[in-house]
Formats: sequence, structure tokens, C-alpha cells
Amino acid sequence: MVVMSDSDENNSVNQSEFTKLKLHLVNEFRDSTKIIKKIWKYVNKHINDEEERGDIINVCEGLDFIPLLLFHYSGSLSKKDKYIYDILNKLEENYDVSLSKFMPFSIGEKAKAYYENLQKLGAILYQRQSFSEAIDQLDKERMNFSIKTLSTISLLSENVQHHVYDPRFLLRTFCIMLEPGSDLSCKAFISSYCLSYLFTVTSLEDKDLRGLGYVCLQRFLGHLNQLTTDKFETKRLIQQLIRLFKESVTLINQKVPHIISYFFAKASIELYDPTSPLFSRIANLVISSPTISFTHPLQFYTMLESCPADKPNVETEWILELLSVSTIDMDDFNILEHIGGFKACLSLYASEISTIPVRKNILILINNIISNSECSWVLLNTYNIHAWIIQVMVNNKTSNWECCFLSRIFLKICLAFKKYIQDEGCEGVSNEKASTLSQSLKFVGVIVLQKFKTAYSQQVISLKDGPSKLDNSKPEQLEELLNENWIVDIYNYNDEILARGKIHHLRRAYSLKRLVCGDEKLCDPNYACCEDRKGKLGCCKEANYQIQDISKLEFIPYN
Repeated sequence: MVVMSDSDENNSVNQSEFTKLKLHLVNEFRDSTKIIKKIWKYVNKHINDEEERGDIINVCEGLDFIPLLLFHYSGSLSKKDKYIYDILNKLEENYDVSLSKFMPFSIGEKAKAYYENLQKLGAILYQRQSFSEAIDQLDKERMNFSIKTLSTISLLSENVQHHVYDPRFLLRTFCIMLEPGSDLSCKAFISSYCLSYLFTVTSLEDKDLRGLGYVCLQRFLGHLNQLTTDKFETKRLIQQLIRLFKESVTLINQKVPHIISYFFAKASIELYDPTSPLFSRIANLVISSPTISFTHPLQFYTMLESCPADKPNVETEWILELLSVSTIDMDDFNILEHIGGFKACLSLYASEISTIPVRKNILILINNIISNSECSWVLLNTYNIHAWIIQVMVNNKTSNWECCFLSRIFLKICLAFKKYIQDEGCEGVSNEKASTLSQSLKFVGVIVLQKFKTAYSQQVISLKDGPSKLDNSKPEQLEELLNENWIVDIYNYNDEILARGKIHHLRRAYSLKRLVCGDEKLCDPNYACCEDRKGKLGCCKEANYQIQDISKLEFIPYN
């Protein structure tokens, strides 16, 4: 890549510090993260230093430094790419360096030849690439993966984040491309999953990114209406899809549930392709629905139970894949419950019409729900999910991979329950219920462990590379957990609560026992405190009151 002349190299001793950093980056052929981090620190440090600031601006105004950064940039969420994005952002906002001559950006290996021509011909003679050509450089697999993981980025490892596009980079790029008068091809924008990405962004927690997503959606709709030369068969359906989304949004910059936004993301791809087996179904839904309720999307339920003779399970697999990816938090789970979707999934799993993809997506869905502590408690307390797990595992039709998957789900349930009773103290549930649940988990766990060991050993044998390809959770972990003493004992549990000295914990104990002090006076059942406010306890209406003397207290059961 052309970045400096021979005279620059010979006179490097007399160059400024920032120029030396640039030359070090030019000569770095292995891992450039360290030198890029040094450049990032230098740019942030000298924002208010007039002398160094002038040198930085002079270097960046050339046609070699910005392309050099873009050559090392892949638009991901890796540490190196975050440094580069921040450098470019600082240069534009704090150093008044114009990046317009380099736009639309070309990144990675493809940037090498592109910007070499820019350096040779100059900004005036150089023919820039079109926005559609820039869109075509996006990796569709990475875009699809970024859409699926956009709201769970924090849960991904650093190695996986290398494959996820940075939403700040993409949204800024899209916003520029969709300005009035743009030559962007709508077909290229949709087929590259960019429209799907914009729908998914509306579920982000970050208000700024979410707002930028709404802006880009509005701009794309306007671009779609104005660009008469860019025609394709399903253009009107795409327009109607965006309008349907707009009509369904009720608040400014509303955070859309993940299930809803991902539905629109997937629907945009299906509507673009008339040959899709789901085209007619999605088109009918878009045309016939004035709005889609964000809390009770009944249209999803009909697709879940649909089984046409000509294409059985196509719609079911599609909606299950949607649910397995987009059910992330309690709001999503509530939507699934409101339409009766979760019960339908549990019933569908063991039915005769279920296929391997159907069962796989249902297991992924349950696994994602269990990953949320609040949702996991609902599954255990309301749905008795551990009973469903053992019912499926004892079925002779259940395969080894299903047994292993179900066992790992059961392990997560036990860990979540153990953590819940330790952290929350069974708030909102009686001690009898907590004790029953803990004992039933231990009872079911013995059978699950036996099935897990058998299935795991057979699965290891069937794999050439041994257990390296399996999930990290092994039967030994479940066995160790079951051997721990975490069964909730009602009487001992209340004694432990009393020893903590927290009055709000004492209130929970009233479902089974009545507190009395040493002189047999009953405590006020409304306040969980001794009637004698001058005694050892004193008045304990304050929730955080500490018990001073518990030696004169005892528990007696209700009659």
C-alpha cells in the first residue's frame, strides 16, 4: 500500500512523534493492535495541545493516514476496531478533519487497491465507488450473525465479537448513504440484510443508536418512494412492511421488543424473494394487518401451529427460529406467554409432527429463557419445567444430543434456583413451595444425571475428536451440584433468617410461624415486631432494623 515516499523513510529521524507512529503502523505486518492503541492515546491526549494538534491535522489531511487506518479496520467490535473507530471519530469531532473525501468507506483488504488509486490520482480526478458498491462489500454472513446477536453482544466472547459489526459504524454509514439524492440501490440494501439490521436496532437499550435506527428507517422509506428507477417485484410490499412498523410504534424512540423487531427483520428478507415458501403467508399478514400489537401479536401464534399439507413445518420452523433468537428478556417472555406460545412449544416438542429442526429450536428457546434469572424462576415455579424435562428424557425416542441438551438446561435451572434462594430469600413464594421445589429438583436430578451420563458417554464415542466438540458442561458438574446441601429446610431456613437480623426477612417467616418474645407476648402480625417496644427488640417498623438480642426469641407454629 502506498503510504510514504523514500524521502520520508530516510528523514524519519526528524519527523514528529505522530508521524513516527504512522510509520510504525506502516511497517507493522503482524498484530497492529498495540501501535493503534498508542495512536489512540496520542490523539486523545493532545486535543488541547496546539503544537501537537497542528501536526496531527497536517498528517491526517494527507491521503495516506486515513486509508492506512481503514486498511486495518474491519468494522467489528474487536478492541483494535474500537480504537480505530474512536480515532476517526476524534479526528472529525475534535480536530476538524474532514473524512468526506474518503467516503463511502472501503475497509479491510479491499481498501488497499481502492485507496492506492486515490493517492495516485488525487481527490479531484479519482472516481469514487458508488454506495451500492460499498454495500456489496458487507459480508452477508456477518450481517446475519450481527442481527441475531445485536442485543446480546455483552454475552459474547472477544473472539466472537470479531465477527459482529459495530452498530455505530453501520448506522453512521447507512445514515450518510440514505441522504436525499443518494444513488443507493434499494435492492442491494435489502438483499445485504441492511434493512433487517435497521429493524433490529430499534430493540437496543442505547437510546442514541435506537434513534439513529429510526432515522435510517424513515430515510429508507423516503428513498424507496422517490427512487422510481429502482424497480423490483415486491417493492410495494416492502413499503407496506415499513409502514406497518411505523403504525405499530406508539412512542417516540420506542424500544421495540426483540421478538417484534426480529420478526420485521426476517419478514423483509422473505418479502424481497417471491420464490420463498413463506412469501404468501408474510405478504398476507402485512397486507391484512393495520397494526401489530407489541404485547399480543396473535399472528405469531397462528404461524406456530400452522401445518399446511404442501409444506409441513415450514412456517413452524420459521417462527420457532425467530423465537429462539429473539426471546432475550422478561418482556419477550411475557409476549410469548400472552399468546400462549410457550405452552404450545412444550406441547409441540413431543408431538408426532415435530422434526429435528423444530425440537432443536425449542431447546434453544428454553435455554435462552433459562439464561435470564427472572424468567428461569417463572419456568420452575409456574411451569414445573423440570417435570417436563424428565418426561421428555425418559421417552425412548429422545436422542443422545437431546438428552445432553436437556441435562444442561436442567443444570442451569438448578444453579438459578440455588442462586435465587440464596440472594432473594424466596421472596414472593412460601417456604413450603421453595422446599418442595428444591426436593423435587433433587429427586428429578438423580434420573437426569443417570440419563446424562449414558448419553454423554455415547456422544463422546461417536465423535472422532472426543469431548472437545461438546458443550463445556459435563455430568460431573451436575453430580457435584446435586451432592451439595441446598435443599430448603423450612425450620432451619427461618432460624437462618432470624440470625441475619433483617426484619423484612422475618416477615416472610410468618407464613409458617408466629414470633413470640420471652415473656409470651405475641408480636403484632402486621409488623413482625414485639408489642413491648421498650424491650430488646424495640420498635421494628423500619425494615432495616437490626435485632439486638435473639436469645429470648423462639418460634412456634400456627395452630
